Amino acid sequence: MKIKHNYIVENAFIHEGLECTIIFSSMGHRCGYVGVKKDSPLFRVSQLDDLKKPELLKELKQAAIGKRGMIPLFCWDGKETTPSVLFNVHGGITFADGNSCYPITRPYPLWWFGFDCAHYDDAKDWDFVKEVFDESLWMDSYETSKKYSTGGVIRTLDYVEKECQSLAEQIRCVESTY
Repeated sequence: MKIKHNYIVENAFIHEGLECTIIFSSMGHRCGYVGVKKDSPLFRVSQLDDLKKPELLKELKQAAIGKRGMIPLFCWDGKETTPSVLFNVHGGITFADGNSCYPITRPYPLWWFGFDCAHYDDAKDWDFVKEVFDESLWMDSYETSKKYSTGGVIRTLDYVEKECQSLAEQIRCVESTY
């Protein structure tokens, strides 16, 4: 029986005391999330909120671009320290939300910071999509991607786990400045 939902949870684990979750979508890519609890100074901080931490801003200005997203960096005014430019993770932070049902249900509130592996040079893992999901969820996307494929690299579960671990460590580092 193939899955008829838009994503599956591939892995959920704890790193640095933070919940990490990796999903695989019927669109063929993985996303990673790290959740902070209500007592975190980052709880309810969106990816565009200024953290108002001059010491982090100074570090950020001296840091390499790394894996951050290009669009937030190009739009950055150099005066604010937002999670979208601060956290050095694959493609940058593209999700910050407190919906406790996504990406995984918890009986307590979590604020999730997430990134996706659906950027330029990220390939879709169509073999795994076909193995796991009902065809009705992916066929249109698959046909479109055959027309416009740019190649790229499939970001594996192992790769996304390491990115989640790195994000959790960065979150802990930022929390320690409060």
